[in-house]
Amino acid sequence: MNDKFLILIFVWVIISFVLFLTKFNFNVTLGPNKNLIVLGIQLNTYIKYILFIFYICFNTIIRNINNEIIKPYIILNIQNINNPGLINYNKGYRIIVISNIYGWFDWYLNVNLFFTQIDIVVFNIISDILSQIVICRYYLKNKNEGFQLIGNENL
Repeated sequence: MNDKFLILIFVWVIISFVLFLTKFNFNVTLGPNKNLIVLGIQLNTYIKYILFIFYICFNTIIRNINNEIIKPYIILNIQNINNPGLINYNKGYRIIVISNIYGWFDWYLNVNLFFTQIDIVVFNIISDILSQIVICRYYLKNKNEGFQLIGNENL
């Protein structure tokens, strides 16, 4: 992929975010407070807030495992009729059903998260980026094992 497209996408996200924040007059609150309620749980103490942040990070790791490892496995192995490998029917159904149930649960959770506080969204984004970097590094390391890069050439 061309780096110009990546820069364009990044600039577009920043411009959209700034326009969104300037268009709406937000009363920005950070950290635990009496008005921070997620899924009916009031996050008004630092212990609850920190536990919730850890939950967000853990859920983001699970989301990325589901999206970047399990779903490609479903597409490339279970749903690929040209793949000669045999898949146990029960195992195939379990993987697909659990992945879909988690996907809907995660969607519902994220919809609730994104309408709470900006710091919750920022923690979600940061944990998403970090876990994506770990997954990408794992794949690139295994993919590039045995190949030697010459100079600063791009793969």
